[in-house]
Amino acid sequence: MNRRALICALLSGALLTACLDNSVDLPPERPASVIRGSAVDGIIVNGTVNVYVFNDGIKGERLGGGTTDGEGRYAIDVRAPDGPLLIEVAGGNYSEEATGTAVALQDGQLLRAVSLYRSGQPLTVTVTPLTNLAAGLAAYRISTGAGVGAAIASAVADVSQAFGVNVRDTTPRVITDPRNLTNALTDEYFYGFLLAGISSWTRLAGETNNVDPHTTYTSMSLAQLMYRDIRSDGALDGRGTGGDGQPINLAIGTVPLDADVYRVSFAQHMMSMAISAENRTGLSVADLRDRAVLLAKADSGVFGNEPSDPGAARPPVVNSIDPEGLYYSGVFTYEVIVQGAVVAVTFTLDGTAIGSAQDLSRPSIAVDSRNDADGAHRVGVTATDGLDNETHREFLINIDNTRPFVNVTSSLVTNNPNYLMSGSSTDNGAGISSILVNGVAASVAVDGTWLVAVVLQAGINPLTVVITDHAGNANEAAASVRLDVDGPVIDTAGRHGSARFVTGDDAFEEIRLGDRNDDRPLYLTSDRLDLGGIPITRRDLENNHIPFFGFRVTDPAASGAGVTVTMQYERNEKVVTPWRRLNTAEGENGYLVPVATEMLAATWHQTIPADRHTLRVKVTDLAGNTTEKLFTFRADIRVPDIAIDSMANTGQTFFDGYSFANRGNISGVTFDANTYTFTNNTGKAYYVTFNDDSSHQADQLVETMVREHSVRPVTSVEWRVRPINNVEPGLAQADNFSCPSPGDWEVIGEVRNYNGNAWETRTPPEGQPGDPFAVSSDAVPASEPDGDWADVADFDSQHDSVIRDGLFYELKYKRDYLVTNDRPALVRDWRVKQRGSPNVDCADLRNFQQRGIIRHESVDGPKNTSAELHEISGFGTTDYVVINKSVTNNNNPQGTPIDSFQGWFWIPAGHTILVRKRVTAPVLTLYNDTDVADPGTFSSYEPHKLDKTITWSVKPKLVITAVHDAGIERMFEMSPRKNAVAVGAAAAVYTISR
Repeated sequence: MNRRALICALLSGALLTACLDNSVDLPPERPASVIRGSAVDGIIVNGTVNVYVFNDGIKGERLGGGTTDGEGRYAIDVRAPDGPLLIEVAGGNYSEEATGTAVALQDGQLLRAVSLYRSGQPLTVTVTPLTNLAAGLAAYRISTGAGVGAAIASAVADVSQAFGVNVRDTTPRVITDPRNLTNALTDEYFYGFLLAGISSWTRLAGETNNVDPHTTYTSMSLAQLMYRDIRSDGALDGRGTGGDGQPINLAIGTVPLDADVYRVSFAQHMMSMAISAENRTGLSVADLRDRAVLLAKADSGVFGNEPSDPGAARPPVVNSIDPEGLYYSGVFTYEVIVQGAVVAVTFTLDGTAIGSAQDLSRPSIAVDSRNDADGAHRVGVTATDGLDNETHREFLINIDNTRPFVNVTSSLVTNNPNYLMSGSSTDNGAGISSILVNGVAASVAVDGTWLVAVVLQAGINPLTVVITDHAGNANEAAASVRLDVDGPVIDTAGRHGSARFVTGDDAFEEIRLGDRNDDRPLYLTSDRLDLGGIPITRRDLENNHIPFFGFRVTDPAASGAGVTVTMQYERNEKVVTPWRRLNTAEGENGYLVPVATEMLAATWHQTIPADRHTLRVKVTDLAGNTTEKLFTFRADIRVPDIAIDSMANTGQTFFDGYSFANRGNISGVTFDANTYTFTNNTGKAYYVTFNDDSSHQADQLVETMVREHSVRPVTSVEWRVRPINNVEPGLAQADNFSCPSPGDWEVIGEVRNYNGNAWETRTPPEGQPGDPFAVSSDAVPASEPDGDWADVADFDSQHDSVIRDGLFYELKYKRDYLVTNDRPALVRDWRVKQRGSPNVDCADLRNFQQRGIIRHESVDGPKNTSAELHEISGFGTTDYVVINKSVTNNNNPQGTPIDSFQGWFWIPAGHTILVRKRVTAPVLTLYNDTDVADPGTFSSYEPHKLDKTITWSVKPKLVITAVHDAGIERMFEMSPRKNAVAVGAAAAVYTISR
């Protein structure tokens, strides 16, 4: 159908509508009709179909809707006036023809079709990616001013002409459905191949973008881009409009779209689908070729009126199925894989034509090499597609027509009556046709190895092996197989060596190993874990304290045949070292297995005492009979004593930086006190931590001075008297007597006391000294206030009696306490008798008193007293700095510091280590009273102090605790071992003096 006729047919409905007499009244209700059709991009099942009014090219009122069935068909009842309709399909799912992948329509994905509807008349409309294209073109033309009816008719006609089929009125056949078998290429089938070609092209686009085919990029997603392409400018040219309204180039991922993709590439992929296994129609690429070529060369305005570009065609891709260099012989089939819609595949051998492929889906050729020389040859393959694109490739092959060879590689001794005989075969290229053992066919692998089951009888079984290749060449070999079912014996009696077993902290006893030693671990030191060149002999192993298991093997039934002894090392039931072969030990009629790295594993020593080690020994004779025995043990690996290479007291350098004047700056400062070097010669890494179990001492010798004055109180008695002056009146005045009267108080130092016989001198009691006490002054303290005066007690109650006879009187009195002879301090019983007159009596007078007096006197001093005292301060070790002298770099030329883990330092095997013991000087109270140094002028009654000498003593002892490295996460499960260094060595003494 030409374009003009198609447009007229499409417009006929619209023209008839236009000719109706609009003055005639319409019936009260629109007549009903059915709009039906199919939704195809592959059959779309369960798709939602909606019909809309399309007046003015705008989606208007929804007239009805429905759902596609299992065949993609739909039918919708409508009542509507004449006019343009828009049909949309959304949702549902379909299968991609090229891959069979099930695809669900995503939100926003639509297939559209536009048509002109006559009220009451049925209408059939197919909805496909190409009707979607026509709908987009119609929408573009309406947007540029075209009438709706004309735009729809012309768009459908132009798209149909461009792709060579009426896209709206033709229902495509799904070419992958075997029900669509045919022998004629109708429009329905051509349309089906068109859609299948789109599926094939999107499969390639997905592969090009490195995603699984038809996951991200599908024929449905391409249909959306094609609609966007033609809707933007009316041409299917790979140009669209971006969100900003500006033109953009469209692409599927990294694959650009253009007009030649839509015609040339689609045409190629149509033909590719024709030759693919997915094509179930019975039609060939030859049936499709002419119409596909027309599509490839189309210059329709739909493609922008630009001529087709032959360079856009993708030529066929040719690959060999067999790898290049493979050997062939005789007559063989050479097959290739060709990608592309080929119409011919021809072959050459070394440039000489040898024929064409009969089956283009699996191109191949029969090659007769029997007259060709053995060696390398080249097969040429030329593939030509439906667009006359041609690809030529050559592939290397090898031809060999030499007789094959067969060998028996399986053991000729077995313990299995159902014997599996195996061997190898070689052939120069023809390939093995069969291998027969006593007439029983063997299975032959591609590498020439073969296998066959043979039933044996006890004793010797003669067998004949015949090999035949595909060229008919044959060869044979003979073998005798012996059946042996008796196994070997492992004997350990008296064969094991002695070992040290842990009995306590760093204690062990040495006894012989048993087969199973699980009760307590072996006591091992990390310097005895490797053989390190020690011969595996009983004497050498025992001399070097390396435990070993020993056994011998006998196999009486083997009739002298050899045995294979292997061992597998396991730890905690997990295989560490798989089976390895053991050899007999020198000088032994058997085998020795030392507990050593060389026999176990490089990392076997990374173990804790709880780990269970198993040596699984297996003895296999030539017949395959096996005997196993287990040797087990646990290992408590200790680090041997660490020998110190050198030790130095390094504190002097620190103290040399200080003088007596700035000695206070030493307090609280941490300094390197000692260094120790040692080398890890054990051959294994270990962890160490340090302490010294010591307390260091600072001795501060201090001079002290204080002025001292000791005084004491002296308590004495002071006497006083009032002497009586006129004791005896003059006799001339006898008739004018007056009583005695006292004079003034007088302090006296002595008094005479009458004791009844004579006068004796009495003095006050001597002063009584009190306890001395210190005063803070050179002056003697002032006296205490004097006591109150009180009468002195009578000494003895004796008094001197005096009688004076005068001419006219007689005087009598008693006296005592004479100050002088005529001055008593006591007068009593004083009476004057006068002749002829009354007696004169006077009152007694006693005027003798005392009081206490306290005075102070110096006992000692004032004087300056000096002394020396020691103030002792203890201090400890602060930390340890550990340097790996074996690891240096630009920043650490003398060695690299080792970081600790919870106070433990990892020491690699063979490395030399420097340890710096660091101590922190105690904070001392310093004394700087310089006047102590000048006793002549010192005057302080408060003690003054002056440092004289400070001595710091640092003990060099070092206690190294080491554990074997079994992994940092298991460090604290290992048994520590201590050794002390510099025990009893003299402390380093550092002194600063004034």
